[in-house]
Amino acid sequence: MGSAEIFHYDFTYICHLAPDKVDGKVKPFFPQRSYENRQNLPLHQYGAGPFCRFTIPKVAAEGVYLICVDGVATYVGECENLDNRFNTGYGNISPRNCFVGGQSTNCRINHHIYDAADKSSEIKLYFH
Repeated sequence: MGSAEIFHYDFTYICHLAPDKVDGKVKPFFPQRSYENRQNLPLHQYGAGPFCRFTIPKVAAEGVYLICVDGVATYVGECENLDNRFNTGYGNISPRNCFVGGQSTNCRINHHIYDAADKSSEIKLYFH
């Protein structure tokens, strides 16, 4: 569980990504419903959800992160602050981000994590 080697780079295990659950099921989250859409913006292609909420431990680190689902690398990204990227970006979708002009990547990654967790897949976060 301590590390993973991908393309000859060592990634350190950070944590399991564990969305909030209710009665053993991933708790769905639809932030777009609380957005006061005065400009009548359409949802972007990933904006419908459902989404989930999750957090990671505080890790003030800059570099490359890796999300693995059931041992398979499914997403690689780069960030300046790992816990900020996950705790306020991917792990808690802002209502505005669901609409055109919002952070569609946050919605896409969060929904991917929601789907994997809903299927009881093991989701791990690594960092290099």
